Amino acid sequence: MDYNQLAKTILDLVGGKQNVSGLTHCATRLRFNLADESKAQTEQLKKTKGVMGVVASGGQYQVIIGSDVASVYKPIIGLCDLKDTKSQEPEEDKRNLGAKFIDTISGFLSLKNKLCKWN
Repeated sequence: MDYNQLAKTILDLVGGKQNVSGLTHCATRLRFNLADESKAQTEQLKKTKGVMGVVASGGQYQVIIGSDVASVYKPIIGLCDLKDTKSQEPEEDKRNLGAKFIDTISGFLSLKNKLCKWN
């Protein structure tokens, strides 16, 4: 997979670098802070090869990539001229157990649906 091209595609579909005010990632997701979430083309992102799903939650626009998330994160940081904060300190997940569980199930169902479409 061409992670640089995937990064460019994702950046375009979230509204371009001018719409990204912040970006971090966890183990499987890019976590965008968008200036205007309505500019994001969620349905098109969901159909993008390499994207397992999209979740808007807690003021973040999350693009589910999977275990290769760091390979997509680095090119986006470069394209946006944002500071790479991920390598400095891990993000603390402050959600309660129920929210984490629902988020995990949502990710699995998105992946299952995506895989079923490929067959």
